[in-house]
Amino acid sequence: MFKTPWSEKSLRQKAASIGIIIGIFFGCAVIAYAVSNYITHGSFTISNTRGYTFTIDLSGSVPGIAVVPGSEQSVNTSIENTGTEKMYVFVRFDVGTTSNDAPIYSFTTSGWSAVDTGNTGELLFVYGSESTPTAVYPGDTASLSGTLTVVATGADFVGLTDNDFAVTVTGCAVGGPESSGTASALYAEYLSLGGQ
Repeated sequence: MFKTPWSEKSLRQKAASIGIIIGIFFGCAVIAYAVSNYITHGSFTISNTRGYTFTIDLSGSVPGIAVVPGSEQSVNTSIENTGTEKMYVFVRFDVGTTSNDAPIYSFTTSGWSAVDTGNTGELLFVYGSESTPTAVYPGDTASLSGTLTVVATGADFVGLTDNDFAVTVTGCAVGGPESSGTASALYAEYLSLGGQ
C-alpha cells in the first residue's frame, strides 16, 4: 500500500494512508504526552524535626493562718506535666529560719522524699525516692499532700516578724529523654540550667 505512488492509489487506499498517518501522529502525541507527564515532576522536603515543650502547672493554694509553736496546716498541691518530655518534679518550701539558723517549719508527706539542699531555709521534696526519683510523663500529674508544722519554739518567736512566717511554695522540674540520676543530682542539674 505504501509502495504504490500517490497518484496511482485508489480513493480507498488514499483514505487508509491518511488514516494511518493521522493515527501515527496522534499515537506519537499521546506517547509524548504520557512520557512528559511521567518524567515531568518535582518534589521538595520540609525538614521538620521533633520539637518539645517543657512546662508544668502547679496548682493548689493554702490560706494563711496566725501560727504559734506547733501549728499545723494541710498542704494539697499537684504538678501536672503539660509538656512533651518526661520530667522529674520537685516541690520546694522556702521557709524562714530562726536566729539559730534552724527552719521555722517542717513538712511531712508520703510518696515524696526529702532532699537535702544544704540550706536550712529550704524544704525540698522530690516525687518518688531520693535515690530513684519517679519520672512524670506528659499528661500525668504528681499530687503532694502533707502537713506543714511550726517547729520554732516560743523563745524563737521573740526575734521573728510576720514576714518570717510566710512560706513560698515552688514547683520545679528538670528532665528530658536523657535525664536520670539521684534527686540531688537532678536538682543540681535544675539549678545549673538556671532554675531558681
